[in-house]
Amino acid sequence: MRTSNPVFAGDAFRKPQTWADFERGGGPAAAVARPGTMTVGGTVNATLILLGLTIAATAVSWVVAAQNPHLIYPFWIGGALAGVALGFFLRFSPRAAVAVAPLYAVCEGAFLGPFSYVFARWMGPEVIVQGVAITFGVLLTLLIGYRAGLIRIGSLGQRMIIAATGGVMFMYLAVFVLNLLGVQVPYVHQFLRIENAGWLGIGFTALCVVLASLNLVLDFQFIEEGARQGLPRYMNWYGAYGLLVSLVWLYIEVVRLLAKLRSND
Repeated sequence: MRTSNPVFAGDAFRKPQTWADFERGGGPAAAVARPGTMTVGGTVNATLILLGLTIAATAVSWVVAAQNPHLIYPFWIGGALAGVALGFFLRFSPRAAVAVAPLYAVCEGAFLGPFSYVFARWMGPEVIVQGVAITFGVLLTLLIGYRAGLIRIGSLGQRMIIAATGGVMFMYLAVFVLNLLGVQVPYVHQFLRIENAGWLGIGFTALCVVLASLNLVLDFQFIEEGARQGLPRYMNWYGAYGLLVSLVWLYIEVVRLLAKLRSND
C-alpha cells in the first residue's frame, strides 16, 4: 500500500534483515526489506505468537490432566502424534505455515501439559521450573552469542547436526512404536528410561540437549539467511515453527536430564 506520509517512507521504516539490525532497530546499517518478504522482525513476532499459543495450551492441558488423570495419556500421545503429522505436512508445504504452525503450537501444548504434570508429580515441581529456566536461558545465551558472532556453524557442521538429529528422532520413533507393540530393545531402552538410567542414559540425554541447542543455532542462521535472500513472507511462520520445534525439544530433554540426575542420586 502506497502512502505519502514521510514517516512510513524511506530506509528508516524498512524492516531489519539480520539479527544485529533487528536489535539496532534498523537504520542505515539495515539491509532493505522488499515488500512481502521474510524478515527477522516478522519471524520474531510469529515466534512470540506461537509461544503464546503453546504456553496457553500447555496450561489448559495441565489442568485437564490434573483433574482427569485418565486423559493424561490420550492428551500426551494424541498431542505428540498430531504434532508429528503436522510437522511432516509443513516439511513439504511450508506455504501453509501461516495456518498450520498455530495448530502445531496448540498440539505441542496439548502434549507438554501432561508431560510436565507427570514429571512434576513424579520428580517435584522444581524440575519443571528449572527446566523452563534452563531452556530459555540457553535460548538467550545462544542468541547473544550468535548476535556477537561467536557462534556460527559451517556447512559440514550443519550436515552433521542434521544427520545426528535425524538419527535420534528415528530412534525415538522406533522405540515408541516398539513400546506400543510391547517390545523392548536391549540397551536402547537404557537410553530412554528415567529411573536407574545410569551414566550411559544420562550421557545420551545430555547429548540430546546439546543437539537441540545446536538446532537453535541452525534456526537463527536459517532465519537470517532467509531474510537476506528475500524469501516469501510466509517463511516468517515457517522459521518460527522451526524455532518452536527446537525449543520444545530442548525443554523436553532438559527436563528428562534433570529427572535422570535426580533419580541417580
